Amino acid sequence: MIEKIAIFYVAVFTLLIFLRIFWRSKISMIAFSWIGPFPGEGESLSSFKLRKVKYSLNWTLQFIYLFGVLFLLATYSPWVENTKIFLVFVFASTIGLGMAALATIGFFISWCKTKLVGLDPTFEFEYIEIDDDPA
Repeated sequence: MIEKIAIFYVAVFTLLIFLRIFWRSKISMIAFSWIGPFPGEGESLSSFKLRKVKYSLNWTLQFIYLFGVLFLLATYSPWVENTKIFLVFVFASTIGLGMAALATIGFFISWCKTKLVGLDPTFEFEYIEIDDDPA
């Protein structure tokens, strides 16, 4: 069993390394699109944090929708409740809902702190030249 877990981790980390190396490919962009919003030029910190709250709330609502679909599926097809794949989806969506809800609460508290206490700077980027031709 330990060998299978080790092989799984080696495969996952190898895949992540390849995605990081080829970061401009469409597959890499899709794989890392879940990271969340990126601050815009001249955007205040509080508005950026509010966008993060909306982003994580969107994920929370998607998991709640998934639970509704799973509940309807189990209600109208009772045999589905005993399948392993259904149990895996319920277990994974429970973890996802918990993480999304905690992220929403944490980002909301961070936004309230920035909005109420202060220190609300704006983002200004320094542009760095990237040489596409390394030779």
